[in-house]
Amino acid sequence: MKSLFRKSINPKFLSIYIRYDGHLFLIPSSFNKENWIVETDYFNEVAIEDNNNDLLNAVLDTLSKCNVLEAINFKDKSQISPICKATGYKTYSMAVKGFRLISVKWEDKKGFTITPTKKKKGEGFKHIEEKSIECNEEDLIEAIRTSIELAIIESE
Repeated sequence: MKSLFRKSINPKFLSIYIRYDGHLFLIPSSFNKENWIVETDYFNEVAIEDNNNDLLNAVLDTLSKCNVLEAINFKDKSQISPICKATGYKTYSMAVKGFRLISVKWEDKKGFTITPTKKKKGEGFKHIEEKSIECNEEDLIEAIRTSIELAIIESE
């Protein structure tokens, strides 16, 4: 029987890693074959002090790669994380040392949800759900800048 409803659009997920000097690494995610959300082999770089239009353009450009580019297959040891490529380190733990992280989620009918994380030794990055900010595109950059301030490193 043919479905009368159009398949729903997958949400888009974007990781924004924040280096100690305010440099941002934006990495889109896609769904892998097991339907897990996994980063893709792509990154975009921008400085936090860039103007709002440049930052918005970088975020929207990176979001356009979500669910389009193939997710990294971490079972394939020849593939390395895009943050490792961006920073020049071979291991993820070294690549993100001193980094904070926020996540950006976009859903078709809901808009954006920006969530800061807390980094803790032995646990990695954990979302701070109670500090999530929901917004539309008009308020996206302000929400990102606020979440960057809320993201913390508890221990490394």
